[in-house]
Amino acid sequence: MRYTYVTMLYSDNFLPGLLVLHHSLKKAHSKYPLLVLVTANVSKDIIFMITSLGMQTERFDFIVNPDATKPARFREMYSKLYIFGMEHYDKIVYIDSDMLVCANIDILFSKKHLSAANSGGMLPEHTDWKDLNAGLLVVVPNRATLNDMLSKIDSVTSSDGGDQGFLHSYYPNWRMEEELHLDHGYNMFPAILERYHELFGYTIATPLDDPSTERLVRVIHFCGPTKPWDKRFDYKNCLGMNRVTVDLWRNCLHDFLSLLPINAVRFFHTYGVQDFVKDEELIV
Repeated sequence: MRYTYVTMLYSDNFLPGLLVLHHSLKKAHSKYPLLVLVTANVSKDIIFMITSLGMQTERFDFIVNPDATKPARFREMYSKLYIFGMEHYDKIVYIDSDMLVCANIDILFSKKHLSAANSGGMLPEHTDWKDLNAGLLVVVPNRATLNDMLSKIDSVTSSDGGDQGFLHSYYPNWRMEEELHLDHGYNMFPAILERYHELFGYTIATPLDDPSTERLVRVIHFCGPTKPWDKRFDYKNCLGMNRVTVDLWRNCLHDFLSLLPINAVRFFHTYGVQDFVKDEELIV
């Protein structure tokens, strides 16, 4: 069977996230490769370097947001639909490049099409959250499905102005199909991890944990407006389990960089990849 993890790199700005995602998959001993979908905005040097690290790449063109009134940052937000037409694979696990894998998740390749987590929906303050979070998706590609999606882009509404809202409308019955609902530990936001720990006993997984163990956070999703690699990220005021997740991300990046020759580290530094663990003024 042709299986692969898939993520997207729209520009060089998300390079730190991609490097950590790839390294975390390796540390979790995944047996499947990571395919990076890249756009024309990604520099050739970056493509060369990530390929040399063992990642595969595939060029794709943006799927433009049909709502021209949306801000510029929404222009490319339908592009994730591209994965639904990747018939050269039997099954893919799509994972956003701002995610950190804490333990092996290869079991996801045994899950059904459109398996995903209703991230945050277990919390009493979010009982109205019923639909999937598109940060991690199990997809059985079918070109006919993609063609149908593209034919309906102008008519199917999106509640959030992007691909996730479109998927909610395109698959309106997902919320009732419990066999497609992954454990929330496969897509956990740092901001709500403390609540999941207090109410439901969730803890962060390690590579040594049994894949069948419940209430483990296997994938952390840094879905906020600022990322752990952003210079404007407010680390000093990042507290509790939220800080634990950021430290895990930064330690993973440090571990990755420590394995590279100095010329490769310098190359990545020119593209904004910073070793925060060594930068003592940031860790206080």
